This record gives sequence, C-alpha cells and structure tokens, in this order.
Amino acid sequence: MTTTLIRRIASVAIALLFLPVAGRAAILNFNLVWDSLTIPDATATASLSIDDSLVDLNAPIMGMMEMSNWLTSFELTVSGNGSGDGNYSLSDFNSIIINTGGAALDFTKELVGQDLGGRAWGLDVFGLGSGDFNIFATEGSGAPIGSREYVFSLGSNSFQLSSFAPVPEPSTTATLLGLGATALVLIRRRRGKAVAAA
Repeated sequence: MTTTLIRRIASVAIALLFLPVAGRAAILNFNLVWDSLTIPDATATASLSIDDSLVDLNAPIMGMMEMSNWLTSFELTVSGNGSGDGNYSLSDFNSIIINTGGAALDFTKELVGQDLGGRAWGLDVFGLGSGDFNIFATEGSGAPIGSREYVFSLGSNSFQLSSFAPVPEPSTTATLLGLGATALVLIRRRRGKAVAAA
C-alpha cells in the first residue's frame, strides 16, 4: 500500500514539474552548456531568460529570431580557455539568435537532440532545416562570436552547444517539496497504525 502511494505522489510530482502555472510571470529560464572543441579543460556555461509573452515558442521559428525585448537576460561564463576567459552579459552581444529549423520545439524539455523531422536540433549542423542558436559579440567587447550552427569561437578555440535545458520554476520546486513532505507524513501515520494494531 505504501509503495503504491509513493508511486502516485511521484507521478503527480513529475506531471506538475512542467505544468504551466496560472498567472506566472511569463519568464522562462534556461541553463546552457557548450563543449570545447579544441582545449579539453575549457568550459562555457550560460543562463538565459525569455519572456514568452512576447514570442510564441509553441510555433515553428522559420528564420532567425534575433534578440529583442523577448530575451530578458543572458549571462555567459567562459573558463579554462586562456583567451577570453570571463563573464559576459547581454550588453556584450549585438545579436543572439534562435532558429528552430521550421519545427515547433518543446521548450519545457532539453532542446538539444529534439527532432526537427529527420534532423536533431543542436546536433545536426551545416544543413537546411538544422536550426541554430548562436551569439554574436558587440564590436570591441571581446565576447564570443558565432562561427557556424550551434558553435561559437573565442580566441583559438570553438565551443559546441551541448545542452539547452529549462530550469523548473521555483513554485514548481516548492510544490514538489510539499508533496514529498506529505508523502512522508502519510507513510509515518500508516506505519504508526500498523504498529499499534500489532
């Protein structure tokens, strides 16, 4: 009986994780990771926020959707690269683009690897319909610049996008913690009743 209860609570928790919250702020947050293609210890990570009330993320983005007011924040950190190590923000870039290759991506899940009708977003490059996510530095900022689909260059190194994952909303996390606490209380009560009956 206890196992069944835990399974039910776990299924509800997983369903709630990506359920849209009514009245939410319409800001979607993502964590991005790029793999170094040349220097083994170099890393590049970023956080990005999109105001989804200003762009329809459920529709295919046919061309390049350049940054405008829909992109509310972008923070990139590069380390271990030697040249260009540091932190970069939205003001260091004159263009940040996203292209879904004409497919509707599910922005509630990891984007890299999603099907574009025979191609995988973030993995298949150099082809029509392969989509893109890239960043282009403001002149003189020293920030990275896109060199091909899903790849940016900095100094003598290039970095390939390997993860573009949504960050669960804080209210969702709180809901999951509440469900976990409720499950523990119910389990203890059932065990207490079983011991008293014995």
